[in-house]
Amino acid sequence: MSKSEKGKVKHKKTDHRGASRGSDYSTANRSPGLAWLRGVLGLAVLVSLGIAIVYSVDLPFAFEAAIDRPVASVSAEGDFHFVSKERITEVMTPFLNKKFLQLNLDDIKKSIEQEAYVDYAVLSRRWPDKLSVRIVEQQPIARWGNKGFLNQRGDVIETTELSFVQDMPVLFGKRDQAQNVMLQYRQISQLIRQQGLEVAELIRDDKLAWKLLLTNGLHILIGQDHVVEKMQRFIAVYKRQLHDKLVEIAMVDVRYDNGVAVRWQTLPLEDDVLASVK
Repeated sequence: MSKSEKGKVKHKKTDHRGASRGSDYSTANRSPGLAWLRGVLGLAVLVSLGIAIVYSVDLPFAFEAAIDRPVASVSAEGDFHFVSKERITEVMTPFLNKKFLQLNLDDIKKSIEQEAYVDYAVLSRRWPDKLSVRIVEQQPIARWGNKGFLNQRGDVIETTELSFVQDMPVLFGKRDQAQNVMLQYRQISQLIRQQGLEVAELIRDDKLAWKLLLTNGLHILIGQDHVVEKMQRFIAVYKRQLHDKLVEIAMVDVRYDNGVAVRWQTLPLEDDVLASVK
């Protein structure tokens, strides 16, 4: 066989093997099993994309529904001496018909602080559906006539609920003088407490004069000014001459520059004569 014939035969064998491999690959591509698998995978991809789109659209609504739910409980904290937890809950109830994030805490706070014995309130939301309120009560110092009481700052708190302050001293005066009246009350109380005496009433009348009634029934006229100095003079006389004669005394007048004047029980009340004690 010539060289050219050998080359032709070899070339035909090479083409036959190449055709055989191409035929096998094409048959594999047309396999029903692979086609079904591809279809399933494609469908899965489409379904996944659909779920992702729906989830991304519904997520804000689902999140809002999860956090903005009705209030489940209310927690009240503080020292409850004058106002009860039940009363605070009662005041808050009309505001709790909204969802958790829609609650107007400022409105609830103002409503609570309208209670006479509440100084201020602090409200906060607690995840996921609890409302917390902390109450700080007023600190009554004395009654203010029959209209209410004075708090620790000398503010007049008007209320008809006086049972909590019924046994406290009573202060009288014009409303715009309340802080001055409270200051004088504290100064007088500090002076006489050392002698076992206590204030029952302190009055500043329309003429701006001070009048004092002690818990032992003793009336003291002080006048308009120099209240502390005059009360110091009264204490000096009280310690020397009056402390064991209280039942005999109707009134003590300290409006003088030197000494004090005493009206004794034995004198008629209409008698203006005062016995001088120096």
